Amino acid sequence: MTIYPYLRLPNGISIGLRLWLKSEYISTTLLGKSLN
Repeated sequence: MTIYPYLRLPNGISIGLRLWLKSEYISTTLLGKSLN
């Protein structure tokens, strides 16, 4: 998954995407830990 194209977007959008990706990452890691 490439995040580099999103760096060219305006700050608000890129920050929102970063926060969304971070929350997705945290939720998936928490799900993975609970599944293990």
